[in-house]
Amino acid sequence: MLSIMDFYTLIAIGIALIAFEVFIYSFILIWFAFGFIIVGVLTLFLNFSTLYWQLATVCIISLLLLVSFRKSFLKRFSKPEKEISDNFFNEKGFGIIKNRKLLYKATYWEIDESIDLDDFNEEEKVEVIEIKVNKAVIKKR
Repeated sequence: MLSIMDFYTLIAIGIALIAFEVFIYSFILIWFAFGFIIVGVLTLFLNFSTLYWQLATVCIISLLLLVSFRKSFLKRFSKPEKEISDNFFNEKGFGIIKNRKLLYKATYWEIDESIDLDDFNEEEKVEVIEIKVNKAVIKKR
């Protein structure tokens, strides 16, 4: 049977997991790191009979921490400081009717069904009101 790990080995594994968490930023490894560190400290005070009990304790503590705190940590740390609502296509501008489509910002767009294309001529320059659900809302200039 495998012998138990020393407390400094468990704490070193925990610190290594924290270092990996810095690179992947998933808020999963950090809880296992805390589990290893907590069990490392517990190893000083408790006598684990086997390595399996140590690892089981690490898993139980880590999973409890993961389920309890991950969502709140993600909400707190994953929020951008400033919301950016830059929608490149939802700007007003001018486009050209070509082949019964709108050429706008180097892309051909379908024209909204509510707009009668017979009112527009081929190669006519039109004003783009908005792009919504991949359809262009246009009007005559």
